[in-house]
Amino acid sequence: MTRFLRRMAKSILFKQGYQISKVHARPMHTLRADHSHRGKVIEFIGPSGVGKTYLFEKSRTSLRAHWKPVTTPIGFKVHFGFAPPYWSLLTPMAQRLTERSLNDYQRAGLLQYYSSIIAAELEMSTQLARSSFMLDEGIFHNFSEQLMELEDSAFSMATSSRAIILVLPSRPETVMERRSQRFPEGDPLDTPDLTNAEQLELIESNCAALAALAARAETFGVKCLRIAAEDPTEKTLASVTAFGRRLIGT
Repeated sequence: MTRFLRRMAKSILFKQGYQISKVHARPMHTLRADHSHRGKVIEFIGPSGVGKTYLFEKSRTSLRAHWKPVTTPIGFKVHFGFAPPYWSLLTPMAQRLTERSLNDYQRAGLLQYYSSIIAAELEMSTQLARSSFMLDEGIFHNFSEQLMELEDSAFSMATSSRAIILVLPSRPETVMERRSQRFPEGDPLDTPDLTNAEQLELIESNCAALAALAARAETFGVKCLRIAAEDPTEKTLASVTAFGRRLIGT
């Protein structure tokens, strides 16, 4: 029975990214995190309308052999044990929603959306010992402000096993033009009382914040690929494919 329980414990810990190794001749063991075999999560980030989803969809074919695309939250189960500090991201977001000029239906819908992002992140964190993922809606894109407010230790934990593809425009007008093409009747997420100049200023501010987030993440070992939104599709796809293959050593 003891041997059976020991094998079961080793199996469970291995799935969570740990391994048990003997530290000296006596029958004592130490538990240590071993991330060398763990998968990664590639996340596309950039201002809304810059072309992340388009690039994500185009990249799926070339990377599907090694990366699982995630477009909607995958099946979520309650897990008791280690988890990154996602609650520290969701609670301030909920507070922020209460401060916005939204009706109850809009507020509840957005809270459900952000909760589904966290649910998917939690589920992926339990599967990284077996799989790698790529997604266009993750914590970097949806919780950038909350991530920047985390202490270093919590930030490192939340962004471990992450790699990011940062898509930024060389000029904010690119985003405005693409949004107008995508939403001819107006982007539902735009603030209607802002002038064009104010919208462009907001886009520039968002780009600067995402660039700062990527720079901070790199100091914690997060790999980052930077792409100009105006670059030809063939060039960006080749860069994304090469980046994804480098991360898994193929």
